[in-house]
Amino acid sequence: MNDIPKTDPHNLPRRLDSMGAIGTIFVQDAEHFIVEEHIPYEPCRKGEHLFVQFRKRDLTTKAVVDSFAKALGIRARDVGVAGMKDKKATTTQWISIQGIKANLLDKISIPGVSILQRKWHRNKLRNGQVKHNTFRIGLKDIDGARMTMLQEMINVLQQKGIPNFYGPQRFGKFEDNREQGLAMIKAGEGVGKSWREKLLLSSYQSGCFNDLLAYRMSKGYLDTALEGDVLQKHDSGGSFHCEVPAEDQPRVDALEISPTGWMPGYKAMRAKGRPGEWEEALLSRDEIHLGHLEGLGKLLKGTRRAMRMPLAKCSYEEKGGLVWLTFSLPAGVYASVVLHELGITFVS
Repeated sequence: MNDIPKTDPHNLPRRLDSMGAIGTIFVQDAEHFIVEEHIPYEPCRKGEHLFVQFRKRDLTTKAVVDSFAKALGIRARDVGVAGMKDKKATTTQWISIQGIKANLLDKISIPGVSILQRKWHRNKLRNGQVKHNTFRIGLKDIDGARMTMLQEMINVLQQKGIPNFYGPQRFGKFEDNREQGLAMIKAGEGVGKSWREKLLLSSYQSGCFNDLLAYRMSKGYLDTALEGDVLQKHDSGGSFHCEVPAEDQPRVDALEISPTGWMPGYKAMRAKGRPGEWEEALLSRDEIHLGHLEGLGKLLKGTRRAMRMPLAKCSYEEKGGLVWLTFSLPAGVYASVVLHELGITFVS
């Protein structure tokens, strides 16, 4: 049986390790970490759900939602949110609110929040309905030689994609969420559906994914289709088993499809062959089996996540003594992982 080591989210492997590192440190703050959320459709201007685009600074998305709900006299869970955004950032995003009059927003004032626009739509905004996020990050201490290195690194990542690790923020302040999630799975009962419990289970799944991705990179298979792999199409998200690697490899090379990693759960599609053995090794290592996963029912259905993701619209410019790095990522992909790949230390 293969031995799959547990990864340290602060010491993940890098695709670009052989190219060196930019070597600077980025300390996250709202002035230099700017995010714009793009939803996959334009509100149709008709319906009972008011879509509100706002800009926030030094606030969590949850805090803003709670503030809107309190001011409007509604429940926070009735506010639709596509994605949660960082606190130490200036972020632009959307929420939806059902059954209110648009002019009520004129009476609301939330410190650190500016309402940019509002449009009606027929449906509630759902979690995960993010087409992509655009990041703009101000970096210090990058000289001419490292500017050349930066461009060379960007070229590789745009051609081959970034390893799609979960960043350290996924695992909690004390990085024990993952182990608490595993303990819940082993207990198998007494688990409710609270936000906290879902977070712990998700942290465990995320850690397993990182382990599989790091192991695959250590074997040199990040950009290789293996028999039994579950491959995913980047344009549609559709998945299928790799039966003849030589037939799928050209599409892997073109970054049209990528191998996926297992987020443990009883309903998730499973790999076969060697990739399937690696997944089984995770369960053996953690002393659990499929029955444990089934025991938590809907809380642990599982899924698959692409091991690489395209880095789109990546560019940089020098302005105000800083190098401003801009790029777009699909929903759920971490900007901190991009900086890590470039050899930039991210301090949140």
